[in-house]
Formats: sequence, structure tokens, C-alpha cells
Amino acid sequence: MNLNLKNINYTSIFLFIIFLFFIFINYFIKSNLVYAGQVYSEIKKTDSSEQLFDSSETKIEFLRSKIDDLSRKRNSILKEINRIEEHYHFI
Repeated sequence: MNLNLKNINYTSIFLFIIFLFFIFINYFIKSNLVYAGQVYSEIKKTDSSEQLFDSSETKIEFLRSKIDDLSRKRNSILKEINRIEEHYHFI
């Protein structure tokens, strides 16, 4: 089987090399930006994955406590609304 290298264009070789270069950059250089809601935040790299896990667990616990507080406030507001509706319903 003969390879006819005369038909290969140098532009296509150049574009293929650029394509491989972009793949190389994308594979080895990872972004630290993470989309969190309406903002992008940067993750700080640590040598220990345990430190990263512990910090994320702390953040999760903090967010869970906020969710619980908001749920309690919501329930109290709904009870207040029901009480007011019953009061005006009897009037």
C-alpha cells in the first residue's frame, strides 16, 4: 500500500498540530472556577484531599443549618397566614 504524501496539504498538518495543542492544554490545565448559583467561585488547590473534603463538609453543614432555619421561618409564616385568614374568615 503506497502513501501518497504529495496530496497532503501543509495547512491541514498545521491545523492538526494546533488541534492537538488545544487538546493538550485542555487535558493538563484544569480550571479552578466553579459555577455556584449566580456567581463563579475559585477553588483553592490543596495538597491534601482530606482538607478539601473537610472544608466542603463544613460548608455543607452550614448550608443545611441555613436551610433548616429558613424552613422553620417559612412554617411560622404559613401558620401566621393561616391564623390571619381564619380570623378574617370569621369576621
